[in-house]
Amino acid sequence: MEGLKDQLAKLFPNLRPNEARPGKVEIKASPHPIQAKASDGDPDDWKKGVTPIAATGRRETGAGETDVRVVRGTSTELPVEKPIAKVFQAPPPRQPVQTATPKVAVPMPAVKATPKLAAPMPAARPTQAKQPVPQAKAPQPLGFGSLKPPALTREAEFKKPEAWVGTGAGLQPPDSGGGRILPVRIGIDFGTAYTKAAVRVGDQVLFVPWSGVRNHVAIHYLPGEISVFKDGEVWLGRAADAERVHSDLKLPFLERNISSREQFCAAVAYLAWVMRYVRAWLYHSHAGRLQGRTLAWEVNLGCPSSSWAARDIRFSYESLGLFAWQLSQVSGDITWEGTFSLAEKGRPEFASIGLDAQVSLMPEFMAQIAGYVHSPQRRNGLHLLMDVGAGTVDLATFQVWHYQQDIYSIFASKVLPLGTHFLMAERSKLNGADGKTWDDMRAVPKAEEFAAGAKVDLTQLLLTDKAFGSQVTKAISELIGHTQTRRYAKAPEWRQGLPAFLAGGGSNCEIYSNSLAAAFSRMQVGLKRTPFPLLEEATKLNGVGEQDFHRLSVAYGLTFDAESMGKILAPDQIKDAPAIDRTVRTYRNRLDRDELYAK
Repeated sequence: MEGLKDQLAKLFPNLRPNEARPGKVEIKASPHPIQAKASDGDPDDWKKGVTPIAATGRRETGAGETDVRVVRGTSTELPVEKPIAKVFQAPPPRQPVQTATPKVAVPMPAVKATPKLAAPMPAARPTQAKQPVPQAKAPQPLGFGSLKPPALTREAEFKKPEAWVGTGAGLQPPDSGGGRILPVRIGIDFGTAYTKAAVRVGDQVLFVPWSGVRNHVAIHYLPGEISVFKDGEVWLGRAADAERVHSDLKLPFLERNISSREQFCAAVAYLAWVMRYVRAWLYHSHAGRLQGRTLAWEVNLGCPSSSWAARDIRFSYESLGLFAWQLSQVSGDITWEGTFSLAEKGRPEFASIGLDAQVSLMPEFMAQIAGYVHSPQRRNGLHLLMDVGAGTVDLATFQVWHYQQDIYSIFASKVLPLGTHFLMAERSKLNGADGKTWDDMRAVPKAEEFAAGAKVDLTQLLLTDKAFGSQVTKAISELIGHTQTRRYAKAPEWRQGLPAFLAGGGSNCEIYSNSLAAAFSRMQVGLKRTPFPLLEEATKLNGVGEQDFHRLSVAYGLTFDAESMGKILAPDQIKDAPAIDRTVRTYRNRLDRDELYAK
């Protein structure tokens, strides 16, 4: 099967690893350009106890002290095969405005409808006594834009950037005179439905509010959509007068299917706006902290565990991050044509675009448990993580252990299109619920609440919820079974109980928590629900409570230095551990003297 890297090579023939090419895009460079140099001796020596900053300088360590700064050398990437053909010669023609994006076929595990599903029955009316009990239907895969009207965002939320957002095109604050180096690391949780971001400035973490580009009370969540206008300008969100709207920006990376340059460039333009906004917000809201400092930038980008383990997808994610950082610095507005033009020039070196290190990819589960592994609550051993978002449910089994450094062994992972958006989509198919809208930022209503509000039969709704939950239970059971029988059969957690994290915006929906418990019961494994520690560092500035921290924990974890977090072992780096052979062995009787001492 053709990988993402091969697809990108066909769509962008000039794309090569770590290859800087001159372009026509005007980049506002830092007044103190960062120069990268290769490390001497062992190429991994620089990782030991050092946070990578820029070259030939000093870095503040606190209390006015400084230490010598070490830079990461140029990383070695896989070569890109020669493209078979150049698919496009020019940007695609503009299309009429779309009110909904086409359906995206997302693979889902096959589930048979269960005709004997048991559900609580409300008191039956006399006229309903003879009606047959409705049967549950298995959920069908849906794209985010397949619902009318669109559920992820509303046009009323669209907001053109405020004036101060334009300052984010520069890598240094306005009127910056330079000075001591201040390391700044941006963590971007590029979600299927919403993007969250956090910034670590020195030793403090700041959660980024999107109120400068979105009209919504949920200020820390940015919908994954862009609008393209007739004049070619690209803006965040869904605008009523846009020529077309692009959503589902992350799905091609999950499905390993980037079928057009348009898909890749839409994701680049979106992340470019995200990066520009984060810098601008920092300049605007924390100007006092930045005075007399020169900012050295790093970017950590979250990705599913399955994507991190696939080398072709990692290459595509890294390329996406590098192009977006470069595009975020163009003079003036970000345009559709400018995005295509930049991508045609080839993948740049990170140092040439003002980054202090290569864009680092971190598995989302590792970012999510960052606070856990740095807290007294931490324990070594096997764990399971279930992250319920609006679009997907991410599952992973992994081991945390320590040998000279923290090590995370990924045994198995899955990404499923079974998030809260699709649960609500299934509910909307019931008679009476068609045309109802909901906000994915709100908690999923309980069955009784939804049935009363949408005026649907509670029995039908319970059957629908149970059929949907059975999909989730089946996926968790398969993951546990695979890990138990093939990957780590001798783990003591199978007998002592397996610690499990349930995180994400949908973690409070009982359908998912019940599915988790049902899967553990089915597999006869003890469930040890483990909460994330609510760290004071993560909540003292923006008033983030426990509920929000579930959704923002990935962005928070992405602000840690990827190298200091520890080493990650991908599934293909871990040998299968077969089950214990419990066959009773028989032994010969004790040998006699003549056998032992043959003459």
